[in-house]
Amino acid sequence: MADATVGASAEWVDEPTVEQIAERLRSAGHRVEIVGDGAGAVRGITHDSRRVEAGNVFACFRGGHSDGHDHAPDAVESGAGALLVDHVLDGVVDTPQIVVDGTRIAAGPASANDRGDTD
Repeated sequence: MADATVGASAEWVDEPTVEQIAERLRSAGHRVEIVGDGAGAVRGITHDSRRVEAGNVFACFRGGHSDGHDHAPDAVESGAGALLVDHVLDGVVDTPQIVVDGTRIAAGPASANDRGDTD
């Protein structure tokens, strides 16, 4: 999968639940914890908080100049349906968090079904 898919607010063909995304990640060998309600459906994934649309998963990437975890409140305000994080974010109570060891590595398998990919 191209990196551009995650950054471009990709939408999935289906609307998986947070738990289904977590199961995709577990199947790919990731350690996953869900904080909050995993039953809600999500609509796509992005790592750019300015591109979050209602129901998107916001993937919190750490970068050289910015840490996506710092932008999680903006993503939640924009309607993020879940957060892909590498640690539990305090103060986020109404948005499920998918906690993994590395968000960049997990973003690929998490977004595997956007555009109809099933592998």
